[in-house]
Amino acid sequence: MEPDSKLKIGDPFYSYAPDLGKITSIIDVDGQKYALGPYSDILYTYAYDSEKRVIENLFYIHGAKGAEVFYYDYSSPNKIIQKYEHIGFRDQTRTFPYDLDEYGIIIRKEYVYGDFILNHEDYGDPNKVMIVDGNLIKRFTTTSEFDLTRPNLPNPLPFFGKTDRNLIQKETNSSDGGIIEYRYAFDSNGKVIRRIAIYSIRGGKNVIVTDYGYDCQ
Repeated sequence: MEPDSKLKIGDPFYSYAPDLGKITSIIDVDGQKYALGPYSDILYTYAYDSEKRVIENLFYIHGAKGAEVFYYDYSSPNKIIQKYEHIGFRDQTRTFPYDLDEYGIIIRKEYVYGDFILNHEDYGDPNKVMIVDGNLIKRFTTTSEFDLTRPNLPNPLPFFGKTDRNLIQKETNSSDGGIIEYRYAFDSNGKVIRRIAIYSIRGGKNVIVTDYGYDCQ
């Protein structure tokens, strides 16, 4: 938002397309105000069984028709069966069986780590990928810094791969000079309830806000 902007909560998020939704909140980051709106509303929810294994994962984008739901079945040893269903487009239902390795991770050609898919040969090359104390501190031209006093967010889908042990604080890309800074808000139990990712590159800046909620302990 411009410093003299008169935008407020409830105004159209896009002035040229008012029917697409309204501004839902306005946040301040380092003195700069940012308007959040419906097209920043991406929702993930997870449901678990009595053994704390995820059995349902719902993905929804505000304004989209229906939602994508993934169901997980653990009834077969050393396997996991994923059923995909698109609420609104039932003909898109699919089922995918996966074999698990001795660590309970899906066997595949690539190695999944957090949001990244790494080739096995790159994963073993310290010049390309480096993991220290459970944190991915180097990925090709990107280096990352972590808050070693804070555990990372829970990994809801551990069978797809590992995640960092601690909360990420900063990412720096040496190839384009891009920097991502992460800031967090916590509840009374120390759990993350909001993450603000601040993207800075070539003089521009943008933010992505992610809120977290917990229905169980």
